[in-house]
Amino acid sequence: MPLSEIVHHQLNPNSCFRKPATSVSSVPIPTLPVEELISQLAQKICRLISEKTRSNEGHPLTTNALQRKFRDHFRQNYAPNTIAGQTLIMHLQWLNALFNNQLAETHVHFNPELDATPLAEKICEGLVNCSDGFLNRINTLIEAIVIKSSFPEFLLKYRTDILQLVTTQFIANINSDPDVNLHIPYSIEAHVPNTISKIAAHPYLDLGINIINPHDTQDGFNDLIRTRRVIEMLISAYNSRYTPLLIIQNIESQINTQLLNAGYHGKPEVEEGYSNYLRWNSLLNGLFPNSQNAPRAITYWLITNTHLSPDEAFEQDIEYKITDVNWPLIREHIFKQLVAEKHFIGAAFSENCSLNKALQPNPLNNLELNYWLNHIATPTDLKRHFNGFNLSQNIEADIELFFHHANQLSHDHLFLNQISAILVQYIHKTPIAVLKVNRFFNQFFSPELKPTLFAQLLDQLDPATLQNLLSETSSSFSFLKIIAQHQNPALLTQLLNVIQAHPNLIKWVQEQNYILVPILQSLYANKNHHNIPSLIQFAKQHINEPLPYQELQIRWQLNDYALIQTILAETNTKHALNILKIAEELRLPHEQAVPIHRLLISAFIPNTPSSAQLSFALIKHVATKPRAEQIQIYRQTIDQNTNLLMIAVSNQSTQLQPLLKSLEEVSDQSLIETMLTQASGTEQNPLMTITSRAPYKPASFLSMIHCIQKNLSIEKQRHLLQHNFSWSYFLQLTESPEEILLMLELQEKLKIKTNWDDKTEIQNLLLLNADSLPERINACDKTEGITLMMLALRTSPASQHAELFNAFLFVTVTQKPELISWVLEQLKQDDTLTNDEQLALFIHPNMAGDSLLMSAAKSNSEDLKMLLEHMKNFNPAAVCDYLKSIKLSVFNKTEDILYVLRLMKEHGSSRHPLTYCERNILYRRLSAEDWYHISHEELLPTSITKNKKEVIFNHITLLKGQERQNSISESIDHPEKGLGKLFWAQRGFFKCRTTAGNLKKLVALRAQDEGPCLYREAHI
Repeated sequence: MPLSEIVHHQLNPNSCFRKPATSVSSVPIPTLPVEELISQLAQKICRLISEKTRSNEGHPLTTNALQRKFRDHFRQNYAPNTIAGQTLIMHLQWLNALFNNQLAETHVHFNPELDATPLAEKICEGLVNCSDGFLNRINTLIEAIVIKSSFPEFLLKYRTDILQLVTTQFIANINSDPDVNLHIPYSIEAHVPNTISKIAAHPYLDLGINIINPHDTQDGFNDLIRTRRVIEMLISAYNSRYTPLLIIQNIESQINTQLLNAGYHGKPEVEEGYSNYLRWNSLLNGLFPNSQNAPRAITYWLITNTHLSPDEAFEQDIEYKITDVNWPLIREHIFKQLVAEKHFIGAAFSENCSLNKALQPNPLNNLELNYWLNHIATPTDLKRHFNGFNLSQNIEADIELFFHHANQLSHDHLFLNQISAILVQYIHKTPIAVLKVNRFFNQFFSPELKPTLFAQLLDQLDPATLQNLLSETSSSFSFLKIIAQHQNPALLTQLLNVIQAHPNLIKWVQEQNYILVPILQSLYANKNHHNIPSLIQFAKQHINEPLPYQELQIRWQLNDYALIQTILAETNTKHALNILKIAEELRLPHEQAVPIHRLLISAFIPNTPSSAQLSFALIKHVATKPRAEQIQIYRQTIDQNTNLLMIAVSNQSTQLQPLLKSLEEVSDQSLIETMLTQASGTEQNPLMTITSRAPYKPASFLSMIHCIQKNLSIEKQRHLLQHNFSWSYFLQLTESPEEILLMLELQEKLKIKTNWDDKTEIQNLLLLNADSLPERINACDKTEGITLMMLALRTSPASQHAELFNAFLFVTVTQKPELISWVLEQLKQDDTLTNDEQLALFIHPNMAGDSLLMSAAKSNSEDLKMLLEHMKNFNPAAVCDYLKSIKLSVFNKTEDILYVLRLMKEHGSSRHPLTYCERNILYRRLSAEDWYHISHEELLPTSITKNKKEVIFNHITLLKGQERQNSISESIDHPEKGLGKLFWAQRGFFKCRTTAGNLKKLVALRAQDEGPCLYREAHI
């Protein structure tokens, strides 16, 4: 039979059945003389085997006995000098090296502690066989241990696995055949695998299989019936198993085995994550070469608990965990490697194709279908696959399959409708379905998905069915309990609303009211606190006989002092808040309210992460209450010496922002003023505490300042800062320029004078002197640079402003051009510098030896124009005089040259004559357009521009429309200005005329533009 009739149509037979070199021969091993080898191996095996194996049914397997059995195999066809004997020796050498831990972990799947004894037992089982059978068994054992390192080896291993599966099935089937003559005796079973391997390797099939032992002279069978049966089983197995999808699955399994050998053990159940993942990267990078030039990230093959890199997580103080290997990515790489190596062929396999688009399962092949559904199919694929799903006669099998895959579609709400419809169908067909539905939900669905499905189920169940479900399990009220225990108050509310909407269901619940207390107690004991308030509210409205509220308060320790202790002792913040809500629900109208104010104070006193979380949760809980009740709670936290805000600042400044926000949202001005200003002038005042006592939290400080500015009058702000703020304390806590500037500006706004001693301390702390500032400004971003310069100006006397501006201008022109406009604006507003002092900043040599203007002229930035625009506003004549001294060739940008010439012309100043070198440099650097503008605007004398007549004329020819007409007209008709001066300027002995030279060309150009007749006349 041709191989093409067996092989899958998407497999390349020339590649997928190629036999690579044997894995065993590629592993280097030490060699020993035969006698020494037998001695060592016998001793090692004797120590490893169990007592039962060593007893050998009365024929003990001692070291000497094992040595004799090994020697017995080196006879006749397996004598040491024969090829078969050499093969047997090589395999024994290999096993000896394995037992002595002389093979690298990268070559073998072998754990000395776990695998040595089972392997020794297997060798002893084969010792009793003939030499052929013994070598067959040894070959099979070794091939299973050697690690495969290439895709041809992976494929050969899979084909060998299929062959072993066929062998096992064949022996089991043939020995159960009614025809006893077909049975295979146990004495020759060891030869059957080798015989089947010969059939698979025969040119008739050529299934790419290595014969286990070519030297085996005994057949496991040789009759036609059994041979035909083997061929049929091989063809069937290869048809169903050697397919693209199942090849990917098997290679994935082989890689998984290698990772297990390297310390991987699946997705860890504990939260610590993996730490030994570097070997996995090495293994996977070796199997899948990187086509990109850049190396792969260390987490390329891994799944982590964050999208950040390890370095980014470390910088942000986020715990970094490796939680699993990225199997979808590995599957995709397996597929792409098989395509790249031409194992897969066909139009579907383009260079950029993806696995789930290129390969679809055979719906009649359960192995393919299950692998595809579980590991490859996207939610869209699954939705398409399950579209129109109906329960068949085999309801239980169908519903189990459906549940198994439906969880992957949890994000698709349309499909959730389909799931719930099937559940309703299932419940209607199966009387006890509710119990099984709950089991399926717990087994297959996440906590996030269950409430949504339950909610849809409630919408679709009719009241009669719901009542039947409740009635069937009335002893435990299980349906209500199932939903209540899923920690979703909205879902429980929905169920209770469904019950309340139908009188029969309400009546039933009232009849069963005695079970509510056990349910409540069960939920509380299991810390399912979230749903208890809804049940209590429902009971208050619909149960005639009241619940034992006080008894529950005492049992659950929810009365006043005990309540506070219970909540503070709870480590889970959600549970603590739910306990508070339960206590509030259990309070009857005539009882005193839950003392939330005492709970708030108690929660804010400890400075621990759990107490901070609780404080935050309590603030949010208070915000849900009516405004009057919120004001009452916060006022109850105020006594003669302190208030909640003081306590928060002293102990949990991290929670200051949400507390201040909550206080502002209450909108009670007197309440906020009292909390902010109480104990003014003492260390207990909130502002004094936050600006003078560690630990300092910048966000909390900013929140406090903004709250003060927003909620206190100017007079009260001034009084508060005068008596509760000290620069000496504040500067010990922070070196933030932004926060220091904020306080300086606030003091200026409130007309509070800052002492020079404090200003000097700020300067020394932030290095705000003219020598240090340039380096600091250069090292920071624009915003921080402006902040530093503002601080320097605010903390320095006027006599130092000139020196500071000199430093500012130097660093901005040379290194921070984005700040130059800000510095110039500050210069414009500064009234401490005279015009001459400002001019000196720009034209006197700076720290680099050049003047500021000279540095700007040499740069490529826009600085020069901004500087000159600033300077000409206060002393244009002096600016022009200075520009005369600068050679035009110094300017790095040609537009700067034109700008300078225009500036000088604007202020009636002309340049000194250009030197010969300057002219040559300008001739080389300036473009035709530049020369056109210089001539047109008369920025340079015609004695310089007349050498560029030809260049300027060529530029005019490129102009369009009115600009071109005006240029031609000026050149011909106005010899007294601009372009006319240029083209009518005499060169040599001849006067310029319109019948010669460039003027003639210009006349012709004008005629051409004005019409054909004039053009012809001009030429005549």
